[in-house]
Amino acid sequence: MNIVTIIQRSIPFPPIRIEKIITYLKYVYDKDIVNTEELKKNNIDFGRGRGDITRFLNSINIVELEGSKVRLSKIGKILVEIYNNSKIMFKILLNNYLYDRVIQYRILIDILRENSKIDIETLYRKVNENIKHISPSTWINKVAYRTLINFSIDLEVIKKDGKYLTYLGHRDLINNIMKDFSTKIGDEIYIDIKGLSNKLGINHEFLEKYIEQHVEKVKCPNIDFKLIKVKDVDKIIDKICSLRIEHVMKFSSTER
Repeated sequence: MNIVTIIQRSIPFPPIRIEKIITYLKYVYDKDIVNTEELKKNNIDFGRGRGDITRFLNSINIVELEGSKVRLSKIGKILVEIYNNSKIMFKILLNNYLYDRVIQYRILIDILRENSKIDIETLYRKVNENIKHISPSTWINKVAYRTLINFSIDLEVIKKDGKYLTYLGHRDLINNIMKDFSTKIGDEIYIDIKGLSNKLGINHEFLEKYIEQHVEKVKCPNIDFKLIKVKDVDKIIDKICSLRIEHVMKFSSTER
């Protein structure tokens, strides 16, 4: 599916925060299949028809609809699994998923990354200018724009200071975690791959395979247990920050 097709799809952006999405996903995960009216009755969803959050999550394939029944897709179930194991990895995976699936979000993040710091109104104008370059009759309204801003703040991709927004990304978060599971001997750095993967809530065999180009399997001197020698810490951080749901999907325990 090309970018023009994606941007022309009708994606409803409900005025919510990520916390509301988490509540929704966990509720449906526990129930397996839920009636859309039950979601609204229990304040999990709101709005007309099937519900605003349901329509949004269905439009990006995180939930599946069968009439008035809703259930999580495989992607939705994995997001719940990851959230239960690691809030940080959940934020990375959901941010990257939105970046890949919602062109308006991608444009917003790209502009923030390029400008580092920008005021809210200027960013809004630039987002719509970029959208119109792709599809001249398309734009994003203020409600949808605020939703995407709130998503990026909640996912710790940007921070808000008054009327200004600053791009953060996730490198500093992962760098700080790496430090907790790293040992430096001389000029060499070694990492505890099992400890790191547990902290990130992902399978350690997968993580070891995923970063294998940037590590060496050698025994760390003067330490009883086996660590992995790091060739390039920055590249490992970049790899972890670029993780996608499809990368971890085959190692998920979700079979329901």
